Amino acid sequence: MTILRDYQHDLIEDLRDPREAAEYLNAALEDGDCAVVTTALRNVIEALALPAHGEEAETLCRLKDYLGTAGLRLTISPR
Repeated sequence: MTILRDYQHDLIEDLRDPREAAEYLNAALEDGDCAVVTTALRNVIEALALPAHGEEAETLCRLKDYLGTAGLRLTISPR
């Protein structure tokens, strides 16, 4: 389990950079699986020490799907 813990620790460290977090979330959105988006968003929330209410990932997935039906794609970019 040390390798997994090291990977998660390194991932969280990398995601503290908003550019890395944006690329990571965009990759999850491209995957299209809501479980992948949920995990990615939780990791970014942890890395950036953002307050979480538990509904963010579900809302993001619904928005992605909604925009997809209109032929649009959701992307994330740093400020």
